Amino acid sequence: MEAELFGGRITLESAYYLKNSKDVFINVNISQTTGFRDQWQNIASIKNEGFELDITTRNFIGKAIPGFKWTTKFNIATLNNEVTDLGGLTSEEIGGGANDTRILKGYPIGTMRMVRFSRIDPADGRPIYLDKQGNETKKYIFAGENGYAMPSGKLIPDFTGGITNTFEYKGFSLSGLFIFSSGASLYDAGAKRQMTYMSNWNFRTDGFDRWQKPGDIAKYPRLTLDGNNWGAPEQWFNTSMWVYPASYLRLKNLTIAYNIPERFLKKWHISDAKISLSGTNLYTLTNFPGIDPEVARDFNDARDRNMSPNATYLTLPQEKIYTLGLNSSF
Repeated sequence: MEAELFGGRITLESAYYLKNSKDVFINVNISQTTGFRDQWQNIASIKNEGFELDITTRNFIGKAIPGFKWTTKFNIATLNNEVTDLGGLTSEEIGGGANDTRILKGYPIGTMRMVRFSRIDPADGRPIYLDKQGNETKKYIFAGENGYAMPSGKLIPDFTGGITNTFEYKGFSLSGLFIFSSGASLYDAGAKRQMTYMSNWNFRTDGFDRWQKPGDIAKYPRLTLDGNNWGAPEQWFNTSMWVYPASYLRLKNLTIAYNIPERFLKKWHISDAKISLSGTNLYTLTNFPGIDPEVARDFNDARDRNMSPNATYLTLPQEKIYTLGLNSSF
């Protein structure tokens, strides 16, 4: 749907989409007596549904303040991704992705699946988990018929979007882009080796909120040299203790530019020229304690990257970039 209001001062575009995909390729584990470990099969069905809205407003057009213009562009989108059929297979039979994510029927692709964390025992500083019935236990059992692994966190944001404001006045322009994401969770896979587990990894200051003596109400377990004190070796310690809210608001780009007047360009036979200074990834507002909430775990295989969209493992943050530019036409 498209609409214009107030003589074009406000324009709107909106769209709703629903796509059901069948016979989707899935990497399936097969018996190794065949001489192979896995096989691609067309067995899955996936639903994608969402809403998109774009609004452009021309707040000032140079009449109230001669030469001054202010334009705002806003967009917001939602997505519901759901695996609707797996051809009768279980998540354990489907390959790809990290050890902490799965393809599960009724959930988005790459859903985080791990043992749910409840709290730290004030008496001894050990983690307390939840079994599949929601009962507290200090046993850590991940896989198998008696395992406690369950879908954890929220993979897909409630909404994402951005807003750009552009101001123009007598050859000068200032443009700022903010992007946002709300409602998703992010699994920080490196945190389990940087929080209270004594190894050769660098520690994070978040680990200061750890259990130290009986009676402490702490966010993280006691210091340990052996991950089995948490219930499992640290490399397999996949628990929602390391799943964090990952909503953020980021100043993605800020650009100031000046169009050099034509009278200064004629003798150089230049028709137009613009000088600009811009910055990218300048500021991020978030409660995520890791390096960057707008990242995904790195993999050599692009399929694994798609399967683990909300897992980060010491992934480098997006760098701040400052750019000075000169554009001209002859």
